[in-house]
Amino acid sequence: MFFKKTLLCICLYICLLSSVAFGGLEEVGDATCRIKTGSGGVGTGVIFKETESDLYILTAAHVIINRRGGPELSLRIRLYNSGEMSHEIPAYNVAAHFQPNSTLDIAIIKVEKKDLRDYPIPKPIPIADETYTIKEGDTILSYGCPSGYWPSGWKGKVNIAEKGRTVFKPYAIPGRSGSGIFDKDGTKVIGVLIWKNGTAVPLQLIHIILKTHGI
Repeated sequence: MFFKKTLLCICLYICLLSSVAFGGLEEVGDATCRIKTGSGGVGTGVIFKETESDLYILTAAHVIINRRGGPELSLRIRLYNSGEMSHEIPAYNVAAHFQPNSTLDIAIIKVEKKDLRDYPIPKPIPIADETYTIKEGDTILSYGCPSGYWPSGWKGKVNIAEKGRTVFKPYAIPGRSGSGIFDKDGTKVIGVLIWKNGTAVPLQLIHIILKTHGI
């Protein structure tokens, strides 16, 4: 009897862990979008804030700027809520900050909720508080659109956590630029992927940009 009860407890514990991990990936997947520019560029973004009329999306600036260094005028996104792809939804530039060879590579765009039509509104994944500490070896989640196709999620580790620079493994596939980096439970955005070597915009810089624009 003792053995059966112990085995049952172990099975329930494993199921609980699996449901938490899957639930985290499912939610960040729903909040993830593919971004496409008028010039054919593609990348990834994550919905982090909802207002009465709009959804705000965090991404990498190099995803939405053109070759002249200005923001693309034509932006569209697709959502993949619960594995169902949306129609193309028009998006609008809110802010873009880009400095080559640095981690200043962050942009905010938005979509109007009315343009989703009957498509379900995803639940935003909020930005982690400024006091959140990222440590080397921490487990993280990410979700993105490799090569601009259907999004997928992965679990990784913090490889480097320094002031002004955070690097994650495994390294990203092109098209994942702008992907959200999340805590291990998928409840908070803690970075934005910008380089294929796993470098992300650090959390502190994200907060500086959000404060600059009153978001």
